[in-house]
Amino acid sequence: MLTPFCVALQFLTRIPVAVSALEPRDVRRAALYFPVVGALIGLVLWAAHTLASALFPPLLARSCVLAAGVVLTGALHLDALCDTADGFFASRERQRILDVMRDPHVGAIGTVTVALTLLLKQAALVSLSPSSVGPVLIAGAIASRSILLAALFLPPARGNGFGFANAQHVSPAPLLSCTLGSMLAPLVLLGTPALPALLLAAIASGALLCMAYRRLGGMTGDVCGAAGELAETGFWIGASCIPWSGSALGAGAG
Repeated sequence: MLTPFCVALQFLTRIPVAVSALEPRDVRRAALYFPVVGALIGLVLWAAHTLASALFPPLLARSCVLAAGVVLTGALHLDALCDTADGFFASRERQRILDVMRDPHVGAIGTVTVALTLLLKQAALVSLSPSSVGPVLIAGAIASRSILLAALFLPPARGNGFGFANAQHVSPAPLLSCTLGSMLAPLVLLGTPALPALLLAAIASGALLCMAYRRLGGMTGDVCGAAGELAETGFWIGASCIPWSGSALGAGAG
């Protein structure tokens, strides 16, 4: 049971994990552990917030949480968002979009998209009450990694790469069960305030996935990662915009 989890941990974070003798079934089952890894990421970020809050003023402490997330994940989803933005804004022609997304060079649109995303995430974090930060970090990390599972229902846009590999090895039934089950975790952590946050996360990521299906005929690894990043950003914004989040989310933290 540990091997698929380690594969997922290796894929979604920069935590050093040695995985040997990898088999096809491990790749198939690893995706099902994405929300579990998300929960772990959220816990680490909560710990980073607790430590930073003891040392720094609120704005700097929340910025440290954002930086910790980038370091912990190796900016994996931010990089995917950058490539996806460059590709979709470069052309409306399918092959051109795919070529730009694979180009290692970073374009201006991608850079601006990542910068704006980080600014929005920082503003959302700063808007949360101290007691709500931890539950929101965990719930948002789980929800966004669950979106990665939902993206796997799309057909692969290429005949190789992340999307193709997972289309070959991920079974629909456990994938659907895991996706729906994981979406319940934010409701358990936050209660009803999780609903608007989940809705905004679904709108942000769903819009990208629909665009990818319409213009590419499916998803790629970059599209999948970008959808996860947009989902987390949307979740944080949704949680921060709830007028009564201070008391309700604080109760969830207790």
